[in-house]
Amino acid sequence: MRIVAGTLRGRLVPVPPGEVRPTAQRVREALMSILGPEWEGRRVLDGFCGSGAFGFEAVSRGAEHATLIDDNARVLRQVDATARAFGVTAQVRTLRGDVAHVLEQLAKAGERFDIVFLDPPYAPNGPLDSALAGVAKVLGTYGTVVAEHPDGTPPVDPPTLRVTGQRRYGDTALRFYQHAPGAL
Repeated sequence: MRIVAGTLRGRLVPVPPGEVRPTAQRVREALMSILGPEWEGRRVLDGFCGSGAFGFEAVSRGAEHATLIDDNARVLRQVDATARAFGVTAQVRTLRGDVAHVLEQLAKAGERFDIVFLDPPYAPNGPLDSALAGVAKVLGTYGTVVAEHPDGTPPVDPPTLRVTGQRRYGDTALRFYQHAPGAL
């Protein structure tokens, strides 16, 4: 899997074998186009980060900082090694743990993000629903949440977020959210 654009364009992001289901490159390219060309100063959170490709792509395009969360220590060691190899350790932070729990900790610390990408292992009533339930607490005022899920199996939409769009790419779907009116 390669970085599509920016300062790291063309760099290969290693994918730990058997450990993750990475977002297809064409889906990631489409997502970056939807999110727009302006990445300077953005703070990004990549929940269920796997290879970290989304976070690295965001940093490559100019994001100020990316926080990558996963509960697999081996996966995070690979992400940390990739950050070192790319020379972006000052811009990339990894956190280990259950994404919903880490979101609570980040909210208590007052951290806010402009873009939150959630791409958990596909499972009904799984970790995506619990992560979405608490993500509004770390979402900046005008921030966007993107949830990747299998097409035909949407997540449970929390009352704190409103759906602003959806795109389908084969058997993969992306659902976009922002703060629900009155939820701030």
